[in-house]
Amino acid sequence: MKIRRALVSVHDKTGVVELAKGLAGLGIEIVSTGGTASLLRASGIAVRDVSDVTGFPEMMDGRLKTLHPKIHGGILARRDAPEHLAALERHGIPPIDLVVVALYPFEQTVAKPGVTAAEAIEQIDVGGPTMIRAAAKNHAAVAVVTAPSQYGAVLDELTRTGGALSGATRDRLAREAFARTAEYDAAIARWLSGVAGANEPQARPTAAGTSEPQARPTAAGTSEPQARPTAAGTSEPQARPTAAGTSEPQARPTAAGTSEPQARPTAAEASEPAARSTREQGGLGGFASNPPSSIEFPVALTLRAERALSLKYGENPHQAAAFYQIAGAPAIGLAAMKQLHGPELGYNNLLDFSAALALLLEFDEPAAVVIKHTNPCGAAVAASVGAAMERAKASDPVSIYGGIVGVNRTLDRAVVQALAGIFVEILFAPAYAPDALDELSRTKKKCRVFEVPCDRHTLPERLPDYRSVLGGILAQHVDQADLDPAALKVVSRRAPTEAEMRALRFAWRVAKHAKSNAIVLTTAEQVIGVGAGQMNRVDAARLAVMRAREVGLRTEATVCASDAFFPFRDGLDVVAEAGATAVIQPGGSVRDEDVIAAADERDMAMIFTGLRHFRH
Repeated sequence: MKIRRALVSVHDKTGVVELAKGLAGLGIEIVSTGGTASLLRASGIAVRDVSDVTGFPEMMDGRLKTLHPKIHGGILARRDAPEHLAALERHGIPPIDLVVVALYPFEQTVAKPGVTAAEAIEQIDVGGPTMIRAAAKNHAAVAVVTAPSQYGAVLDELTRTGGALSGATRDRLAREAFARTAEYDAAIARWLSGVAGANEPQARPTAAGTSEPQARPTAAGTSEPQARPTAAGTSEPQARPTAAGTSEPQARPTAAGTSEPQARPTAAEASEPAARSTREQGGLGGFASNPPSSIEFPVALTLRAERALSLKYGENPHQAAAFYQIAGAPAIGLAAMKQLHGPELGYNNLLDFSAALALLLEFDEPAAVVIKHTNPCGAAVAASVGAAMERAKASDPVSIYGGIVGVNRTLDRAVVQALAGIFVEILFAPAYAPDALDELSRTKKKCRVFEVPCDRHTLPERLPDYRSVLGGILAQHVDQADLDPAALKVVSRRAPTEAEMRALRFAWRVAKHAKSNAIVLTTAEQVIGVGAGQMNRVDAARLAVMRAREVGLRTEATVCASDAFFPFRDGLDVVAEAGATAVIQPGGSVRDEDVIAAADERDMAMIFTGLRHFRH
């Protein structure tokens, strides 16, 4: 869609001059209001005043500027409707193809100490949200920009295409626009609720002598929300970035036994960040305009969630806790769980339950997993879930006590018998044989028994992952990446055997779910030893070997998976001395050659995946 006319009206002037210069340089007419128009004109940019378009002056201290048919008609007119275009022509309404609006700073105003109600109300934008919503509604023909952080990406695309914005870009901008107005309205509603609460009567003693609250609680003063949060923002899928830079090729055998060049990063490449454009690094006005994640996640993120469970307590008894489900999200994972038996859930139960389900979803064949403190301490595959359960239990018969156990087929009496005499916090499966469920209700009264879907093929291709940090929220996509056979590189002198490759695939899937630094020893069907959550990789390797030997499992003829590269050869030496015959790891260390040499010295096969699975 070609942009011919833009309406620019922003309270936050960051980067707007650079944006407007770029638009003008592409021959785009700029219509603007008040202070924005004055700034652009003073910067030597040709601007048409909104009052010139509408025929009416700005009035009422700026409250009336853009609320006029000659503005909103130009935004809302459908370009594919002849009657709309005829109306524009008949009434002399110029079409507007791009709307750039940064709203009055209501959130920042009410956050200031001592702000008065009159000051806050004057910062409630009316015309801005109206234009944003109009442009977002008509995004088939109009693009809408709501934050300085978007300017760089928009201007880059306009420059690249000679003044056009794609449908995908307009779609994404519209989603972010509606998220912004939802967030803005929610902030106003929260503030008004707080004002109302402060003006209502305070607690009065009841006849029984206790206090009963009369006033509505404010957002800051209660743990129980009175109003549901507003609608969630969405994101635009983006292609995965590839590695940048070239390096010296080194011939290595592939899994098929042929020789293939293997790229190795140099020390300089490993230490230097990938080149980024000036706009991406600094943005217009010094703001980062288009880092890769800005395409994936909206500028404004508002999550609407509904409380599904009140929990007994948090990680510890002195912490309150609850489980919320994201409103409007698909009923997957714990949102689809159904409790069949046992006591109420706790916060830690749900953390471990989620970790166990995520690991179980890695497997298509009959599988059993055991999780303790979000780390895998047992996992196995077999011809049946009963046999898999026996193997998973044997992975660490000590740590299974008080753990979370799951199987991905109908749970039968063989699984119940494998768990006889063992206390587990949660047992879950996609379905239960009636006799197995009956036996569980009689023999495991303190075990929480859940039915939950365990088919990874029903999951969306991408899932958001949010984590709270002090002062904010981190957002990323869930790590759903699996091994890409075409990307695997044999870097050792010896290629892995077919049996070793099966074991390496199994080990890699388990290592993906262990806390970093993680080393996992397995056979093709069973976890043998796990070293997880260590501050260095050599200790993780030692722990994996130690745990296996302490429970009587042989480490000879196992394979090793490492969630990230070996920074030194010492970790590899530990698993080699324990009898591991093959290793799978991402590669990418500046000491890769040393680690590969160590593998060759011991006749070990080594695979580089080019894919890291850090988990914190």
